[in-house]
Amino acid sequence: MYAALRRRRASAGATELAPGESPTHAGRVGGRNGEKMRIGSLGDIVFEVSAFGGRTVTPASLTRERKARFEEHQVLGDLPRLEFLAPELATVSLSIHLRADMGVDPVREAGRIEALCVEGKAHQLILGGWNFGMYVLESVSQVVRHSVKDKIFSVNLKLSLKEYK
Repeated sequence: MYAALRRRRASAGATELAPGESPTHAGRVGGRNGEKMRIGSLGDIVFEVSAFGGRTVTPASLTRERKARFEEHQVLGDLPRLEFLAPELATVSLSIHLRADMGVDPVREAGRIEALCVEGKAHQLILGGWNFGMYVLESVSQVVRHSVKDKIFSVNLKLSLKEYK
């Protein structure tokens, strides 16, 4: 069963954490009442959930795309011929909902994520035990969903990342 899961993950292009590898983002933190589960990270941004109303920052959805690059050669009196050139760099889209009632300051956390885009450095993307590799944050879109008086209550982020080789 586990071998089939590893093959499926490998065919999807993601690599697993090496046996015995213990990244700082993995595992449970806190005691019985403050238990949190760290489920991944992008650089110093940690994705985590909490069972008892603590800090929760999790991707709502993840889309990964891998493409190939082809050249189309025109042939007189016949159909064009395709020539494979190389694989393209993978892209990842993440949607993240930041909410104050989930223990997060949405404005501060959105600023931290935006700083990853501005600095332009490659960061390790790990999610759900999958090591996707090194990625750069190409763009961040922010939608302020709810504000109460002068406080922003909820921010939705859309992150676009590109594989870094």
